[in-house]
Amino acid sequence: MKVRKLIAELTSRELQILDFVITGCTSKYISSKLEISIKTVESHRTALMKKLQVDSVNRLIYFMLTGLNCAEIIRDSNEGLVPS
Repeated sequence: MKVRKLIAELTSRELQILDFVITGCTSKYISSKLEISIKTVESHRTALMKKLQVDSVNRLIYFMLTGLNCAEIIRDSNEGLVPS
């Protein structure tokens, strides 16, 4: 699935959280800025990562930079296209 289609599935709050996460902000910092609980931040973060098909913040950043989702990253690393 293309990056734009996956990102289009995110809610406006998930997009806000995404912006903070990819710039290295902690859940505590995000919660204070958005005036929501840390648990709520973590729920949004989990939901957006599931929608974008990534399983770590590193892969989330990689996805945003390259447009590859987790399945593509794994496939490419198995084929030797991405360094392990």
